[in-house]
Amino acid sequence: LDPATARTPEEFAPASPAYRQLVAPSGGPELAIKWSSDAALRVWTFRLAPGHQFADGHAVDAAAVKFSLDRVLAIGRGNAGDLIDNIASVTAIDPQTIRITTKGSTPRLPAMLADRSASIINPRVMTHAVGGDRAAGWLAANTAGSGPYQLRPTRGGGVILLDRNPGW
Repeated sequence: LDPATARTPEEFAPASPAYRQLVAPSGGPELAIKWSSDAALRVWTFRLAPGHQFADGHAVDAAAVKFSLDRVLAIGRGNAGDLIDNIASVTAIDPQTIRITTKGSTPRLPAMLADRSASIINPRVMTHAVGGDRAAGWLAANTAGSGPYQLRPTRGGGVILLDRNPGW
């Protein structure tokens, strides 16, 4: 259920309602309300929409976006190959603005950021990290997103239940 490690739609589908990305799968705004790039298509600036919250009530801000993308790059597996191959750095400019610098001209960056592997997760998930797993173990059975739903903890049995995100 961890967006950074899921390899197939089947692995991620149960948790997809718990997460949002900067760009919607349709290519339109989602967590970001607008974006632009320099002429070389290497430096991209994204402006976040105000009011988005994680299920625990904390705001989705540029620091959370930076954390999420840096985590994907550090984990380096799952379905994030395009992001790993193309992103050079992520910088939080202010609470609502994120800058992504790519390794070369990357006109497809907004489409890459619409992929489920680029889901924005709550940085507080790191309280569940064990060793160097970056909380991947905890996220295998839990969610930490800003989508309209969150995974309800269960006792196994193959049943997946979702509850509304109270901040949605």
